[in-house]
Amino acid sequence: MDRTETRTSLFRAITRLSAVFVLLGFSAAANAQAVDCVDYPNNTIDGYIDPIPPSNINIAESCTIRNFPASNPLTSTITFFTSPGQNEFRHLLIFDNVFHDGNMACSTVLGHKIWFVNGALSTVRESCRNLLIPVEKIDKRNPPGDAATVGVPFTYRLVIPVLFTPDFDASGNATGTIDFDGSPNQLHGVLVTDDLNETGVDLVYESHTVTWADTGAPVSHSFTNVGGVLTFDIDPEIPPSTQIYVDITVRLLDTPTNSVGTQFINTARWEFGRFIEGQYFEPLPGENGISPPITIGGPDIVATKTGPDTLGTTLNLGEWGEFILDFQNTGTTDAWNIRVVDRFPNRLVGGMCDTTPEITSAQVFESDGSTPVIGK
Repeated sequence: MDRTETRTSLFRAITRLSAVFVLLGFSAAANAQAVDCVDYPNNTIDGYIDPIPPSNINIAESCTIRNFPASNPLTSTITFFTSPGQNEFRHLLIFDNVFHDGNMACSTVLGHKIWFVNGALSTVRESCRNLLIPVEKIDKRNPPGDAATVGVPFTYRLVIPVLFTPDFDASGNATGTIDFDGSPNQLHGVLVTDDLNETGVDLVYESHTVTWADTGAPVSHSFTNVGGVLTFDIDPEIPPSTQIYVDITVRLLDTPTNSVGTQFINTARWEFGRFIEGQYFEPLPGENGISPPITIGGPDIVATKTGPDTLGTTLNLGEWGEFILDFQNTGTTDAWNIRVVDRFPNRLVGGMCDTTPEITSAQVFESDGSTPVIGK
């Protein structure tokens, strides 16, 4: 690089640095009553605890802001404070379940990062959105058909982790892409919580397994079930590009709440620790694993009986007659342990109980009623 190029690069650096000071100086002077995130317990501003958000928030250390949904949005102006060249530390701002409807003063030259998870939304300017970093997520998978039956156990699968890269659409709504192959980061201290009571239906825990996705070998962990709140504490670290499966088997109870046609979802929440550009952060809230809606289904057996009269023939005394019983499940789930009772008339004239009936055939067909099911 020649002297002219050096002077040009230096001029550009000074220009960018001056712009940062002007931006931050203006934000600080605009409202002297701004609060510091560090003044809150554990550097955390929680809308469920302090529902009235401050008008201005200074980020002088890493900070977590959580639980300001659209019904109570975060309207604060957020400003980062760092002295470039004098302080080597950069801050992580965590938005967890936050609808941010305020402003944000930020600049990429400062090197701060923003962690958006769990439906967070912000009106942050496009020039600030490159501060967003990919976050780890749970991919929660339903049983086949997205349906469940009362009394029949079914299994959720939690794939941990996948990588979610947040973004925003033109309206500022949180969007993003998912890498289902895992994360390039090593995860420490993974703690997963699945509250079955949040589903709105009556579910009970049956069993679970935790295995490595690539080998199927068990993963060392501790587990508790406290009133339907399931907690999984994963002992080993999860290496980069490695995933685990947490398979949770549950059962719907036979209660009025669990009526056929009811839909419900299940959410798995979690936290962990990992490095972000050389700095270690723990705990970090991961992107929740939310199942697609599951519909409570049930069998619906339709029975049809045909006999000699319906076939246009007459059944004479002492002759055998053929009767056909047809049962079709028109419901949304399998039918189990079907019991059929066919009562013959027992009269002095026209009774059918003097001779033991014979079952000549029984066959299971596909839903078209004519294609036999192999092996049945």
